[in-house]
Amino acid sequence: MFAKIKKILKYFFISILILLVITVSVPYFYRDKIKSKVVEEIDKNINAKVNFGEISFSAFTNFPRFSVSLHDVTVEGINKFEKDTLVSAKEVRVSFNLYQFLKGHKMEIRAIKLIEPFIHARVLADGEVNYNIMKPDSTSDKNTTDKKLDIKIDKWAIKSGRIIYDDKLQKTYIEVDGLNHNGSGDFQQ
Repeated sequence: MFAKIKKILKYFFISILILLVITVSVPYFYRDKIKSKVVEEIDKNINAKVNFGEISFSAFTNFPRFSVSLHDVTVEGINKFEKDTLVSAKEVRVSFNLYQFLKGHKMEIRAIKLIEPFIHARVLADGEVNYNIMKPDSTSDKNTTDKKLDIKIDKWAIKSGRIIYDDKLQKTYIEVDGLNHNGSGDFQQ
């Protein structure tokens, strides 16, 4: 009986080890595919110039979800807001289900962490805003099962943030520096 238990434990630990090796190695084997998919999703959903330096991956930070970190991120406006930085951050970390992402299913973003972000929201005197950068939904059917990007944020965090809200229309200026915030909730609700 002890020999059977020992054999079962041996296969159990070998299975766990294989699972860990797969979890660690998948990001490196699919690195280029993941990076191109991230850039593609940004281009499909954001109406601004988004640039980032490095991209890194982690399977353990928000296990069982997969995390992609974009380093030295900048989001610049277009048209009236060209060369106007809306957001810059040392790091933006997004957690999601890797399996759904690689299979081409809808991408469910579950957590976002901004490290040392600078957010500069502006409203011009004519009422135009620089933060309205999401592209309109081009599908006529509003069925959420057909959408490629599904934001179900469970957690968010801001570490050492700086936020400026400059509203020329209402003549309001607010600046917050050194912002640290953690939150959770269901954005779908």
